[in-house]
Amino acid sequence: MQTHRPFIGIVFMILGIGALTSMDALAKGIVQSGVSPVQILGLRMLLIVPAILLIYKARGRLHQLKPVRLKFQILRACVGFGAPFGFFLSLKYLPLSDAVITSYSSIMMITALSHFFLNERVGYHRWAAVLVGFIGVFIAVSPSGEGQLLGYFLVLFSAFCYAFLITTGRALSKTESVGSLVLMFNLCVGSIALCATPFVWQPMDFTTSFMVFALAVLALAGHFSLAFAISNSQTSVVAPFEYTSLIWAVLIEYFIWQYLPDTRTVVGGCVIIMAGLYVIYRESLNRSTRPLVQ
Repeated sequence: MQTHRPFIGIVFMILGIGALTSMDALAKGIVQSGVSPVQILGLRMLLIVPAILLIYKARGRLHQLKPVRLKFQILRACVGFGAPFGFFLSLKYLPLSDAVITSYSSIMMITALSHFFLNERVGYHRWAAVLVGFIGVFIAVSPSGEGQLLGYFLVLFSAFCYAFLITTGRALSKTESVGSLVLMFNLCVGSIALCATPFVWQPMDFTTSFMVFALAVLALAGHFSLAFAISNSQTSVVAPFEYTSLIWAVLIEYFIWQYLPDTRTVVGGCVIIMAGLYVIYRESLNRSTRPLVQ
């Protein structure tokens, strides 16, 4: 039975989002030093997977990590590989805040994919919000050259892969535990990356190696914080605080790179966020009107 402690849920949601945004900032610094996202993802897996296994073993819950629908999980991870890979690579061409704002398009994609692949009913309210959200994306995307255009394309590709991950995660949640989904995703993504790493390997100095280690720690802390937030409060309560990633991104980027997003990007981001919040609101209404016993 879920414990409803909204304040604790919101605090851990904000902290978790802060950890993941800090991870993205580290990834930006690493890829700009010449290290491939493939190498980052491979090394990250070598740290995250053993940590997950140790945590579940210490809690006596290793059995929860066993996948039931293994082939589906592997397929999910193979497509989902594009989510972290595309986003990390986009940071080579885009400011962090611009990439974060554009990545918010994933909530519109999740709504669309849920309708077509999960047969979830999406009313005209949410379809209208999806349309408005994509108008916001069009406003926010303002490339000043081929490099930035590629960066925006990579973020949108990453957002689609992330939407696929969430949508298939919903389908798999009927038979798979959260721990199993997280473990298999990181294991498969990391294994793919490790196979490709010899072709893109770049030697790393102590500072870069430490940054990769810190990136893995932040990823683990962020995901566990989000899981703890959701376990202590209703998803509809904490989900809107995912947008605090923009605040984290702007603060981090200003203090490290002295960059602030331009007016067009901010306006587009506001449109996307408002559309996303409306989608969340409509989904919470639909859940509250569904019968408890079906």
